[in-house]
Amino acid sequence: MRKRNLAAVALLISLGLGEAVRAQNPQTFLLLQSGNTCPECGLDAGSDAGELVGDRDLRQIDITGLEQVQISDRLLQQAEDIADTIADPPGKARVLSEIALKYAELGEFSRSADLLLRALEVVNFIVDSRQKAILLGSIAAQYARLGQSAEASELFSQAAEIANKIEEGQVRASVLAEIALKSTSLRLSEVSEQILSQSERAISESPVAGQPEVEEKPPLFPFEPIPWTGRIRLLGRFFSGNKTTSVFTVASDIERKWRRNQIDINLRATNNFDDSRSSPNQDNEFEGRFQVEYRHHATARWQYFVNSSARRNTLDDIDIRTSFYTGPGLNIWRAGNSQSFDMQLGLGIRFEESNRRNDDLDFPVAQYKVRYKDLYFDNVKFRNFYTLEVPLVNLEDYYMELNSSVAVPISGGWSFNNALRIQYAAEPSRNNPNVEVKMETGLEYQF
Repeated sequence: MRKRNLAAVALLISLGLGEAVRAQNPQTFLLLQSGNTCPECGLDAGSDAGELVGDRDLRQIDITGLEQVQISDRLLQQAEDIADTIADPPGKARVLSEIALKYAELGEFSRSADLLLRALEVVNFIVDSRQKAILLGSIAAQYARLGQSAEASELFSQAAEIANKIEEGQVRASVLAEIALKSTSLRLSEVSEQILSQSERAISESPVAGQPEVEEKPPLFPFEPIPWTGRIRLLGRFFSGNKTTSVFTVASDIERKWRRNQIDINLRATNNFDDSRSSPNQDNEFEGRFQVEYRHHATARWQYFVNSSARRNTLDDIDIRTSFYTGPGLNIWRAGNSQSFDMQLGLGIRFEESNRRNDDLDFPVAQYKVRYKDLYFDNVKFRNFYTLEVPLVNLEDYYMELNSSVAVPISGGWSFNNALRIQYAAEPSRNNPNVEVKMETGLEYQF
């Protein structure tokens, strides 16, 4: 529909201009002047035009100049009506400015100025900086042709200001050059020199032609500060048959980063239901964990960390298990603000109250941790955390844990999440195996 409208407007504009040119043809315009010839109308030298009009039907005579101008004006009015139906702002502004030029060629400068004002109003709705700048330059050129140099200079300056906001250097330079050429052809030398100098500066600052413009990336260290961000995961599984079981987990990870410091907070709560359990275990068992870690990055490579955690698992008969560790860390690899590969080694204390240990306090305990975070493989985000705790006074009572997750984006901040948790306790709580493997699947929302 839009293409048909533009084609119709172009045809009407060309017809209107053609009629206007024809109206200025002496053979037509001077038709009623006695003593002139008009081969097209059958007038000979010395014949009286008034007699000819009286003897012949006007439909058989070529139309007068006044009527030609009226037809031209009518065609341009039809073009205006069609232009009003164009929904695309760049196309509508371009057509209105062309119609304004045709009115100026007919000598109707007031109507031409009105149409240029309408075109300017439409240009304000254009979002693309390149199109907006070029169209403003075209309208400025129309004002210059109407003799309104002050308005033209102001519009050329506005067009250059918008063009200078274009990020791509080569595009910015070409648009500025195009605007400058429009003003140069209209002898606005001062404006032209200013815009041309801006175009030359844009070319000098942009990459060499044929080479892609390299986006300047922020430095990896010190970090670019980010506000509180995080993710929430809803994981679970359900079974119903000769017995009914269900495991539902809500987990959240929240973090914030400053120039040299960052903090991570992790919370996890799981409800484990099994109606076939016998005493002392109940149908509903609960597991909860809270972890917080602070890291200070002294350099791009070295860091210092402090972390603490608390855990409760009624199914494993662990009433409470807490720990506190501190020590140095090493940044092995980093890319961007969230992708990293870190290694930490610290010393701390561990306390456990369970069916096997009563007021069990271990000190000192060594902790080794590897964090492999937010690595992307096409559309897949991968996280991997490995932790090893070894009491130095009892090396056989070590504990290992591996947490891995893969998130596949769905829409917006939502992802499909699959998680694997492997826990190994060299001395587990009573009646529990050394190894526990848990696979979970669900939804993740990142905020």
